[in-house]
Amino acid sequence: MEGSSRKLAIGTKVLFDGETCTVQGFANGTVRLRSHAGKLFLLNPRELVGAEDFEVLEDFESDVDEPSDVLLHTAELGDLEPGVREEAEERRVHLNEAITGYPSGKPGEPAGFSPRAEYDPSETMMTQRMATKANELGISAPKLWRLKKRYEESGLMGLVDRRKIRPLTAADRLDSR
Repeated sequence: MEGSSRKLAIGTKVLFDGETCTVQGFANGTVRLRSHAGKLFLLNPRELVGAEDFEVLEDFESDVDEPSDVLLHTAELGDLEPGVREEAEERRVHLNEAITGYPSGKPGEPAGFSPRAEYDPSETMMTQRMATKANELGISAPKLWRLKKRYEESGLMGLVDRRKIRPLTAADRLDSR
């Protein structure tokens, strides 16, 4: 590693195994990397920094205030607590209905299905559908618009309730020995 001042952090770009990868997390004595091609690596830190082609390409400088925001963008859906993913899936169904009129998000699926009148895109404007859905869910329309934006930016992970993601602590980074 070039110089002792360079540290691995969530979001750091590195070269490993001939691929550019991003550090996604640290847990149980391992470093989790994901290549730009989508390949996942779980490595002992010594194995990583000892690799022949290892190099820190770009340090991560966070402009995010909350540690949970960093984790939100790097966590994997499979890493979530039971029930958290299901809640996000339920939010997606509601958003799909407000946006497209169809819970699946795809017009014509399931076959023969027609949108409820208050969500029919041919009869209502999206602002009306979003206000109706917000009322149905018992939340404010601005909150629903924020969820829509997060969904567009981060997919299903953007719909995860951030309060239910536990940020990594120093103890999580310790070797289990």
